[in-house]
Amino acid sequence: MKLLCDRGGGPVLGLVCPLMGDEEVFAGQVDRLARRRRVLVFQSEGEDSLRDAAAELLSMLGSLGIRRFDLGGLSLGGAVALEAADRAPGAVRSLLLLGARHTADEPAAREARKAMIRALEEGRMEAVLEEFLPKLVSAQNLQDQGDRVRAMFRRLGPGLFARQLATLLTRRDMTETLIAYTGPVLCLAGAQDVLTPPETQRTMAGLAPHGQWGIVPGNTGHLCSLEAPAAVLGELEAFLAS
Repeated sequence: MKLLCDRGGGPVLGLVCPLMGDEEVFAGQVDRLARRRRVLVFQSEGEDSLRDAAAELLSMLGSLGIRRFDLGGLSLGGAVALEAADRAPGAVRSLLLLGARHTADEPAAREARKAMIRALEEGRMEAVLEEFLPKLVSAQNLQDQGDRVRAMFRRLGPGLFARQLATLLTRRDMTETLIAYTGPVLCLAGAQDVLTPPETQRTMAGLAPHGQWGIVPGNTGHLCSLEAPAAVLGELEAFLAS
């Protein structure tokens, strides 16, 4: 786990980046959120498991003297946040789950991930990226945001891509975690998210005792914080204020 950004002061908010994402994913939210909070942005380095990633995250926060915090994440980051809440529910004041889901991968999805890892190891990152990209941003945003996402993937490289995909192979069902977690939970997804659609967010919010869900409207896909930064910022600010 890597700390990419530590900004502002006040109550702590940790944000965990998605698969092949860096601080650019949250660039539209961090500046404003850091006016009232200490915002830390983390990136998975492809740990052996999601549970290990969460343990590293908690350890890093503890080494900074941070014992209580709000925690959020997008996609892979949301999976890490859920594992952290399962491991240390008393430390996680609230959960902000963007483009996340609570279920384990189906066998077909696991095989698809393994095929992507093999392709990356064989040097076919560009082909993997072009096949994966339409699942990350909406069709309407592909022209405007596609090059931005491509640049981020290329910046981070195929090694990290393969390691993070392997980390995601350890995803487990987190239904009981959501049921047991007593803090506030926000489940949010883009209206056109094909990987973790709004219906999934409604289901997750219904499991949590204090869950709420929302849809980022318009032409917004899986990378909602990148595609609709202002709308996502508004949702996060409203949730944290409440």
